[in-house]
Amino acid sequence: MISIIILFDHYAGNAGEMAYRDIIKIYRLMGGVEDMLIFIVLALVLLFFAVIFALQNTVAVTIYFLFWQFNGSLALVLIGALAAGLLISFLAFLPTLLRGSWSGRKLRKQVTVLEGSLAEHKQRLDEMLLKSQSQSTSTQTTGSSSIPPDRSTPSQ
Repeated sequence: MISIIILFDHYAGNAGEMAYRDIIKIYRLMGGVEDMLIFIVLALVLLFFAVIFALQNTVAVTIYFLFWQFNGSLALVLIGALAAGLLISFLAFLPTLLRGSWSGRKLRKQVTVLEGSLAEHKQRLDEMLLKSQSQSTSTQTTGSSSIPPDRSTPSQ
């Protein structure tokens, strides 16, 4: 796999670098090389079975739908039905996907607002601590402390 990427990078120039970066991004998204390798093996197995399916189902069939008539091989008709089912299921899932995206965007905005509020509160706390420290140092330098001296040790 790496040798293919190196060859592609060598012959394609900048486009190869972009493709290499994209592959690295996919590796990171998939969780590493091992997960990507499993994904590639599964894709190849699926492709193998799809080719066998298409080669074994070459019978010509006619599909009638309302006023239309379609002639094609059984494999093409079944793969078309599978694609239509995937499209319908994606369209059915789309509102949930969009709702999640919108709520995620709303939550990111809320996090930004809360981080700003936190920074403001930290700044106010720091100012109050500095003010408190400056007041305590000014009372200690004048000698009039509001805290009585410690009398826990007996004087002799």
